[in-house]
Amino acid sequence: MSLQLDRRSEELRLRVVRRALRHDSAPKHVAGSAAFVDDIREPEGLLHIAVGGAPVASGQLLGIDLEAVRAAPGVLEAGLYIELGETIRAVQVDADRRGYVIATAGNAEDALDLARQASHRLRVEVTR
Repeated sequence: MSLQLDRRSEELRLRVVRRALRHDSAPKHVAGSAAFVDDIREPEGLLHIAVGGAPVASGQLLGIDLEAVRAAPGVLEAGLYIELGETIRAVQVDADRRGYVIATAGNAEDALDLARQASHRLRVEVTR
């Protein structure tokens, strides 16, 4: 029974390998009328997020102040994923990112600038 299921799933998986298949947007691409992400107008009020680094490379977290970040122009929310006493590490993988800033503006570039500027207001106290 298991061998039959394995063979059937293998057949299904390979039915598209080395075969010309119709792509749903191919005619639009060829005609030059396909919509790309950059061509789509952003919805009114679209939110943008920026990831800021900690102002120190590493150390044990003794204190943190987010109020200046939250009070910055355009900022809707800012948060952290770290508790007092935990260790801040240099960012090497996504899991090392421990916070976020969400800002809004008239366009993505301005919102990203506001979020980055706000992230620089973060005050952190650590032991080294």
